[in-house]
Amino acid sequence: LYIILLVMKEVGLNLSKLGSVVDKNTKTPLSFAIIRVFSYELGNEVIHKIATEKGFFYCLVPNSSFYITIEKKNPEGTYTQVFKSEKIVVTKGVIKGRFEV
Repeated sequence: LYIILLVMKEVGLNLSKLGSVVDKNTKTPLSFAIIRVFSYELGNEVIHKIATEKGFFYCLVPNSSFYITIEKKNPEGTYTQVFKSEKIVVTKGVIKGRFEV
């Protein structure tokens, strides 16, 4: 049973709650991008997440309104903000979706 669960995890069969970040021109994942979540009403940062090598992230937040910014990792190791979203209303406690930046 544990082997089956491990294989399911590795294959990624539970991707329904994951978000992803990809380059809109090349459709390649933005590896290790920083996803920052801000309260829409207050403007303060609530949480930030780092995308995986394949551009996936998991972001658990309380039900409310938010906006996100995405920072792309540059080859020299610095980061550049490349995206700011519109208002995102969260009703199921998870920010997910495919963000093309």
